[in-house]
Amino acid sequence: MSLGLPISLAASLLLLGAAVAQLVPVVEYMTSLGEGTEFAPYIGILLRALGIGLVCDTTADICRDAGETAIAGKVELLAKVQILVICLPLLQRILALAGEILAVG
Repeated sequence: MSLGLPISLAASLLLLGAAVAQLVPVVEYMTSLGEGTEFAPYIGILLRALGIGLVCDTTADICRDAGETAIAGKVELLAKVQILVICLPLLQRILALAGEILAVG
C-alpha cells in the first residue's frame, strides 16, 4: 500500500492550517476597518468567500492527488457557485451604488 496519499493529505491539512493562522491578523484588521460602518456585513461576506475558496482549493488538490480529477472539477464548480450565491448582497450593493453615481452625474 502506498503512503503517498495519506502523507499528501496530512501535509495539505497542515499547510492549510498554517495559512489560516497567517490570515488571522489580516481578518482581525479587516474586521476592525468595517466596525461602525455600513460595510461591516460585506466584509463578513468577503471573508466567508475567502474561506470557501481556501477549503475548496485544498479539497480539489487532494482529489487530484487521489486521481479523481472529475470530482476535483465538481468541487471547484460547487465552490464557485457557493461564492457567487453568498456574494449576491455585495453585488446588489455595488450595482445600487453605481446606479446612484450615474444618476447624480
